[in-house]
Amino acid sequence: MSLKIKWVESVDSLKGGKKPSSKASSRTISRPSSPALLDVSGVIVDGVDSDVELAAARFEALGSAKRLSIYRVLVQAGKEGLPVGKIQQQLDIPASTLSHHLTKLIQTGLIKQTRVSRTLQCKADFDNMTQLISFLLEKCCVADDDCC
Repeated sequence: MSLKIKWVESVDSLKGGKKPSSKASSRTISRPSSPALLDVSGVIVDGVDSDVELAAARFEALGSAKRLSIYRVLVQAGKEGLPVGKIQQQLDIPASTLSHHLTKLIQTGLIKQTRVSRTLQCKADFDNMTQLISFLLEKCCVADDDCC
């Protein structure tokens, strides 16, 4: 899916019904292949519960050893999280590789990233972590009361 965007030289040309100047240009950009996290809980698509889909996406994100290591470091860091540079130092991961893995964890809602001045701060989303663990334990031992 493509989206056509009209670039204008200033915001003023968009106000008050003014037409964009002749310097405006059009560009077509493609939609990102991996969309931002959407809350789709409770929706059933093609016979699959969206809670199952969301859990599968989160487990898939944690299926990489590097991403699992990043996530564990952030969980251990607590509610304050860590700056990206500290994560990079602790795990000895190149910046571009770390950025790729952080993006996947952010898209699945496992971590949050905020900017504090010039520093990117990452922290685990403990609510979503608890939700993922609860998903696994939701019907634990239904058939066998003595299992846990």
